[in-house]
Amino acid sequence: MLYILLLTFLLPAFLSLPGVPNLKIYYSAWPLACLFFFRRAFFNSFLLALLLFYFIDFLYQAFGNYDDIVRHGYKVRYIGDLLFWGFLPLTAILYSLEDMSVKNQRRLSFFITALIAITAFTTLVAVLKDPRAVRQLVGNDNVDELTASLRQNVGGYSFQFLLAIVGPLFLYAYFNHGSKLFLLLFVFLLISVFYSQLFSPLLYYILNSVLVFLIARRNLSLSIYTFYMVLFYIFFVLATGFLVSFLEFIAESFPDVQQVSEKSLEIAANLSGEQLDEDSHSYGYQIRYEQSVQEFLGSPFFGGGQSGSHHYWIDFLARYGLFGLIPWGILLISFFKYMRSIFSKKEYIIVLHFSLIFLSIGFTKNIVDPQWLTFFFIVPFLTYVFGEKGIFKSDAFLEKT
Repeated sequence: MLYILLLTFLLPAFLSLPGVPNLKIYYSAWPLACLFFFRRAFFNSFLLALLLFYFIDFLYQAFGNYDDIVRHGYKVRYIGDLLFWGFLPLTAILYSLEDMSVKNQRRLSFFITALIAITAFTTLVAVLKDPRAVRQLVGNDNVDELTASLRQNVGGYSFQFLLAIVGPLFLYAYFNHGSKLFLLLFVFLLISVFYSQLFSPLLYYILNSVLVFLIARRNLSLSIYTFYMVLFYIFFVLATGFLVSFLEFIAESFPDVQQVSEKSLEIAANLSGEQLDEDSHSYGYQIRYEQSVQEFLGSPFFGGGQSGSHHYWIDFLARYGLFGLIPWGILLISFFKYMRSIFSKKEYIIVLHFSLIFLSIGFTKNIVDPQWLTFFFIVPFLTYVFGEKGIFKSDAFLEKT
């Protein structure tokens, strides 16, 4: 079932085949499969945090926290849905790291890598024919255009952000194991993201690659990593003028890469305090952000407000308030605690960094539900198999087999 789910998530063309069920069917069937093959899935701290989402949902429905949204004609997003979307990836990572044999880990890692490479290739082919092939999928409700893109196996918004996080892991695999195939994959995925015409994934890809280089080659410790992150933040705040000039230079250097050029100029204008063009994407996103902030301030503890539907965490606070954020805190603490018990210090920093990067995306972008498969399963799994205890180390292979 996990293989079919990954096929559906990582190979868009698979969804265009007749009779292929929606992603939701796998998320629904997974708990049933766990009853027969992995009962420990129901006895862990992750599930307790997920059940807390459902408990809060019960309270919110009982006390009418969703009523105002319904009365204004907005579709309600119940907080209890996170139990549905979170259970599969969280229990899948437990199963793949603790119960799966090295042979099956090897097969699964090759399967994931192959699907990512195939979709990156077909996406690159599509954008070379039509530079807007990926960009037009963002917020597009045209069924015919979406179906055509699926048939061409074009990786959209979720896939590009997956590449921005997973791509640098192949650089880590190259430094750790020396295979030039990993380096080739890293470069190829970077090229695919560059031509995707999505600015944010490209920026995250570059920043993540720098971090991986520092960890792999400089043996970065957690304290040094924290120092670098603080230093980077201070630089970002103080060096506004440099950043504006650099972004303008990027825009001038790549005029044919429309989205990169436009986004660079928009962000430069925003940093310099200029009035945003009302027709620009950034202006529309700013209006949505302000709407969610106002809704949150109207009921900061219990939420119940509408949201702009573009900034995941701000939208979450508008809908569910600070009270709804409590299970997220418990879940993330449990997740990072488990990751620390599995990984070496070096790999824990990688997972921690990618997790923080993924979570930070939600302050500027929307995070769609299937993306939690990237965060909770694909990233930690690939970090493990490419790492010091993974399947590419002969000692680990002999020990498990």
